[in-house]
Amino acid sequence: MIIESGYAGKISSIHIETSVSRSPAHVRHLSADRVIRVAIISIFHRKSITKAAASTHMQEPTPTTDWPDDPLSVTATKELLQDTSDAIAIWVMDHDESVRRIAIPDASPDAIVDIVIETTTGFDMYSYTDGQWMDYGTQQKDNESAPSMAGTLASYRVLAGASELTIADESNE
Repeated sequence: MIIESGYAGKISSIHIETSVSRSPAHVRHLSADRVIRVAIISIFHRKSITKAAASTHMQEPTPTTDWPDDPLSVTATKELLQDTSDAIAIWVMDHDESVRRIAIPDASPDAIVDIVIETTTGFDMYSYTDGQWMDYGTQQKDNESAPSMAGTLASYRVLAGASELTIADESNE
């Protein structure tokens, strides 16, 4: 990100370089207020996942293996329920359209970029970031010192399966 200052230190423009689908970097010129709104939403979301990861003593996120180089389709995301051992629910986050246009401009409107796979023993967290899927680790259900995943998953919805969490019923309404 390149920030250019204008008169009296106010931001006059921001250029964002993004890499989509591992293609050459695209440069986008956006108004400062729009970029800041998108950045705040993105930072808030990443902090919530990172905070959950830190509270469970997980390592830094790592690139996934055997995942596609693009966001997942709804169908492919639903298939994770059958493809993941002991999976009982697939949680997804629906991002605001303005966030999606910045984060994944070439993706289809229903592309999935944030996933939590609930298993019988824990919650596996994944996010599509900077052109690749990142594994944020697993929060074990029996870890009483970790914060409840209900707070993190309040902004998600169940796409497939049936969650053991109470908020699952609320997210499907």
